[in-house]
Amino acid sequence: MSTPEPHFNKDDVEHRLMLHPPTGKFIQVPVDHRAGASSPPSSPVDELVCKYKGTRCTNPRSLKRNGELHNLCEYHRTKADANQGRFDAKQRQRRDLDDANPNLSEASDLPEPIRTSEDSPTPPLNEWEAELLLKTILARKRIRPAN
Repeated sequence: MSTPEPHFNKDDVEHRLMLHPPTGKFIQVPVDHRAGASSPPSSPVDELVCKYKGTRCTNPRSLKRNGELHNLCEYHRTKADANQGRFDAKQRQRRDLDDANPNLSEASDLPEPIRTSEDSPTPPLNEWEAELLLKTILARKRIRPAN
């Protein structure tokens, strides 16, 4: 049994009809006009195979309700829907947390202040503490101290 040649729908220049092996029906496949003459035309079989980017998947693309093809097979669509659901749940959780504590997100970027009493003076630095502090500040600014 030979595979029928793909038929072109002359009324709709944006789609062409192709045989979908799992159902045995002809379906509309979008035509990509952006592909220039320099790129080789894709084979009809490639148009019907899952377009999952991670690894090569040989499963057939699933059908939309309107008869067109999805980009992914049923397995990868289920996985993508689950991933999207997890992402949406995290986004909702973050948004709800931000709505409940609007000042928390702004304050979390700043370090916790060191509590001191107003009356206690800052003790003077020892010579080695002052030298260490100076070296640290200069190292952060990448300046060498003059000896």
